[in-house]
Amino acid sequence: FYVGSPAAGVTANVTFDAPDGGILYQEYLTMTCATGSSTIYYTTDGSIPDNTDSVYSSPIAIYPTDTTVRAFATSGGNTDSRVLAWILSINKR
Repeated sequence: FYVGSPAAGVTANVTFDAPDGGILYQEYLTMTCATGSSTIYYTTDGSIPDNTDSVYSSPIAIYPTDTTVRAFATSGGNTDSRVLAWILSINKR
């Protein structure tokens, strides 16, 4: 695991960006990778993604229900990034 910039030849981890606070109706989750020309693969069912899963191209809609998005990035001949998760857990009162 690395903090800051990845080692040479390693694709940077995916960064998730979602609105702060609660989700009432629909919000959007943005994913980015600091490694240029990278491709982000993701799942929205909590499963571990691979290069046959959805390719991220625009923000994905997130609704107020328990959701786990997992993603990793790949670029050229570099080693793939780690698979990271963004988890939304709704507190049902």
